[in-house]
Amino acid sequence: MDRPVQTDRVDSLDQRADQRQACDVPVEWGCFNASKQFHGRMTDASARGGCVESDQPIIPGAPVFIRLMAPDGLDDAFRSVMLAEVKWCNDLPVMSSWHYRIGVKCFEYL
Repeated sequence: MDRPVQTDRVDSLDQRADQRQACDVPVEWGCFNASKQFHGRMTDASARGGCVESDQPIIPGAPVFIRLMAPDGLDDAFRSVMLAEVKWCNDLPVMSSWHYRIGVKCFEYL
């Protein structure tokens, strides 16, 4: 079965407003106000966005919540949540652990 491919790729470094820091943090994420959640890993983060790798694709423009989970060895009390807009979703190479890379931009709070 073929996976959908996002063709309007905009994840180049020149599109980023902030410098990203590499990370490897497990996450749970889903569409805002929906009960279904998916697993993935945040692979980089900045003050206003980040990148999540997951087996579930999502359309650009969708509002999502992302819950950072406690890294191995840390207490489960460590949790953080962000609300963001999906900016892009691209296929990853077949040999990758995950199928999709998702770029998100956090919503600004008033």
